[in-house]
This record gives sequence, C-alpha cells and structure tokens, in this order.
Amino acid sequence: RLRFRSSGTIVFVCGGFRFIALTVTMNLGISYENDRNIIEKILKKVKRACLVSNSIQADVNIESVITVV
Repeated sequence: RLRFRSSGTIVFVCGGFRFIALTVTMNLGISYENDRNIIEKILKKVKRACLVSNSIQADVNIESVITVV
C-alpha cells in the first residue's frame, strides 16, 4: 500500500505565483519488518532522483512513513 500527500507554500512574485516550499509525504505499508531496510535504501535513491524536486526552484522536503501491515 502506498499513499502520497503533498503540501506547498506559494508566494506572489513579479506578477505571478511561485512555489517556495513543497513537502511530499509517502505512507508505505509493507508486509514484513525485514523489508524495512531495503525500502529505506530505495527511498533515499528516490529522493535523489526525483524529477520534480530536481526541476523546480523551491525547497522540497520528501518524508516517508513506513508501517508493517
């Protein structure tokens, strides 16, 4: 199970709006506690390779919550 939630802060600059901060929270349900370490390693790679956060000029915070379901 994977769910995403995002929120952002925008400001009015030079006649238009622009994001200055974004937070993306991923809630991931895993079947086995033993999978937690590999999932955490994958999520670190996801954070570095995120197309959105690498393409915009805003502070992007990517959070993850991993639970065993």
